Amino acid sequence: MADTVAHATQDFILVTHGTDTMIQSAQFVAKDHRISEAGKSVVFVGSFKPECFKGSDAAFNIGVAVGALQVGSVLYTFSVDNSEIGE
Repeated sequence: MADTVAHATQDFILVTHGTDTMIQSAQFVAKDHRISEAGKSVVFVGSFKPECFKGSDAAFNIGVAVGALQVGSVLYTFSVDNSEIGE
């Protein structure tokens, strides 16, 4: 995953990810110096309920994640309950 992000031609990358291992994946990608040196913004986002379920938080989380991409080259992870954003 880090190789894919590092070699992407885009500067802003949104990764939709399952919530069970999202934090570990985000930490793994954050450790790759190629990504920070390239000035890429990477946001990992998940949801508590899948988009196809009633009351899903997926659409809201995607919207927030797109906004977070504009912040800069900081890597964010969103927890499953929308209450925590980590660096």
